[in-house]
Amino acid sequence: MEGLLRRRDLPHFCLVDYKTDPSFLAALTEIEQIPQAHGIILNTFEDLDGPFLSNIRSYSPKTYGIGPIHLQLKNKLVGQQITSLLSSNSLWQEDQSSIKWLDAQPVGSVIYLGSTKKILGHQAIGGFLTHSGWNSTVEYQRVNSRLVEKFWQIGLDMKDNCDRCTIERMIKNLMGIKRDEFKKSIDNLSKLANLSVGEGGSSNNDLEALIKDIKGFTKLKKM
Repeated sequence: MEGLLRRRDLPHFCLVDYKTDPSFLAALTEIEQIPQAHGIILNTFEDLDGPFLSNIRSYSPKTYGIGPIHLQLKNKLVGQQITSLLSSNSLWQEDQSSIKWLDAQPVGSVIYLGSTKKILGHQAIGGFLTHSGWNSTVEYQRVNSRLVEKFWQIGLDMKDNCDRCTIERMIKNLMGIKRDEFKKSIDNLSKLANLSVGEGGSSNNDLEALIKDIKGFTKLKKM
């Protein structure tokens, strides 16, 4: 992360008085307890966060990157020929009223503000505006908005200024100047994500190792 993250990219609790701030002290306590954990389960995969996973494993060897979890579910359902549950992973009924309008738009011509899978996967979508929350990318916003642009190279980080001129410039970059560059990076990550949950993939292997570890841990408890 050296040279990648700036001070303003850090979570808010890192920008306070580290000796007295309750949020920082709570986070520090949790981090210090990580080596004592039996294992750590993370919703990511090797080709996305390999260097970070490697660093975490130096403190906690049993760190399992089993993501993307929604693809794990999809892969298992397809394998079991269960298609009725594939449309969405949301616990809430999703609003699909805009799909008809999107169907009438040119391919890759729409910037959308939203996070439902069916809408963001529509061929008319050329990009989307997000706060970098869980449904659209990953938490935490400050760190991951930086990773989206500089590390994964799949989007633009709008952090310092959010005025009209900044938004206009970023939309032009996203939809025009850097469009092919972003599409190439996104297509590559999508391919790697799908490979990770497939047979022999890193996330699939970690999931199997996790299940085996849990079963062994349970047997140990019974003895």
